[in-house]
Amino acid sequence: DLITNTHHECYLDLFEENFDAINIGKSSYNSNWIKSAYGNDALKTVAAKPVICSGSTMGTQHAIEKYTIAMVAQSDERKCKSVGCDQGFHNYLYYLGNLDEWLASTNKRGEQTCDIRVHVHGEGAVNNLSAMRESPLRDQGVLKTFDVNETYVAKDGNIVVNSDGSTPSPVVHQFDRDKELKGLIRKRTSQMLKEWKSEQSSR
Repeated sequence: DLITNTHHECYLDLFEENFDAINIGKSSYNSNWIKSAYGNDALKTVAAKPVICSGSTMGTQHAIEKYTIAMVAQSDERKCKSVGCDQGFHNYLYYLGNLDEWLASTNKRGEQTCDIRVHVHGEGAVNNLSAMRESPLRDQGVLKTFDVNETYVAKDGNIVVNSDGSTPSPVVHQFDRDKELKGLIRKRTSQMLKEWKSEQSSR
């Protein structure tokens, strides 16, 4: 999932998964993606690092274009065909693959560099939930029920919050890893579709 804008500044926003739950080495998926594409030495180097989720990447147009070129180059060179191997490329590029150099370019005003902003899990615009699947999000204080009259709270009163326990998560990624949250989203979606159909039929 990529989000871009066309402002003149250049930045790429990356979002970590929950470091208390996993790191690259502890995750069989992430370690296998790194190992399959880059070998054991690369895996040993990054094993203790936080997992950075490739499915939630944001940035300016220039940064996203250069990032995409870098990712395609990894795929062409490494030939890793495993489902999810893009996350191996993603983490390798940040930790070992000189991602800042991939994002740089030269134009009429000279060399343009891009800021790479890595957001700690639960503190940025995207809340990645996959690593927290071992116990219910409500038990972890991530899924909460608030007064429905409060700002940003859904009609059913349930909301996903950042790690401070009160700030609503602007973007919730991998909501389907939690049984209760998945059910809530399905119920909301069904209700929204029902309301939309009703509005269409009344026109």
